[in-house]
This record gives sequence, structure tokens and C-alpha cells, in this order.
Amino acid sequence: PRYDVEMPETMEALGLRSVVVGKNHYGWSKEQARPLERGFSAAQIYDGLGSGMPGTEDFDDYDQWFQQQQPGENPLKSGGLGWNTWRGAKYEFAEELHPTAWTGHLARDEIQKMAAKKQPFFMKVSFHRPHSPYDPPERL
Repeated sequence: PRYDVEMPETMEALGLRSVVVGKNHYGWSKEQARPLERGFSAAQIYDGLGSGMPGTEDFDDYDQWFQQQQPGENPLKSGGLGWNTWRGAKYEFAEELHPTAWTGHLARDEIQKMAAKKQPFFMKVSFHRPHSPYDPPERL
């Protein structure tokens, strides 16, 4: 651990299952092809740090899921936007493929699973957007 006491470990010690979904920025283990969980018992992340394509350094959980849905497509191609641009463009794929939808659906699913088990939990949910690239789904 980075610190002597980490909040997820404290929650676990109190009997809560600790889960992180979405943006985490704790880092990625290339060796394990997993996010660094830092005390969370489960993690599904989209940090938005990689290129979104297989074979790259930060090929996170969202990138892997996206490639299962849209093999060979670049999830970052919307309007040719860069990471630090101030411009915006419509997301070029179906709304359900957007990182915001992915994060929301995973968080909902985790809550439903833990509720069904009547399991107390601590969950950190963090949405990568509204950070650039500014690429909302078309309906917005």
C-alpha cells in the first residue's frame, strides 16, 4: 500500500465489501493485466490513460470490453479530438458503448448483486467524463 491505512482496507475490516468502478488512477499492472486495486476487493476501471487499443500499455477494463463489442475500432476516434482539446464532438459509436454508460451500468450491476446478497458495501464510482475528450452521445 501507498499509505499505512487505506480507506478500502478499513471498510473491508469493518465488514463491507469495497468496490471501485470507473476512473481510479491508481495505476495498471501490465504483468497482471489488471488495475492496481489498492485495497478494493473488486475493481473495474476506465482511466482513459491509454490509446484504447490492444497491445498498448494502459489497456484497461473499459478498453478490453470495448474491443469485445467493436473489434479493431478505436474508442477514442470521436471527431479527431485530443486528450487536452477544448473542442467537442459527438461520440461516434452507440450510446451504450460510451465510457459514461459503461461505468453507470457496472455500478448499477454491482449494487444489485450486493443488495441481492444483503451484503453491506462501500463503492467508489467515478466517471471519466466530463474530462476531455468532450464527446457526448448524440442525443445529448
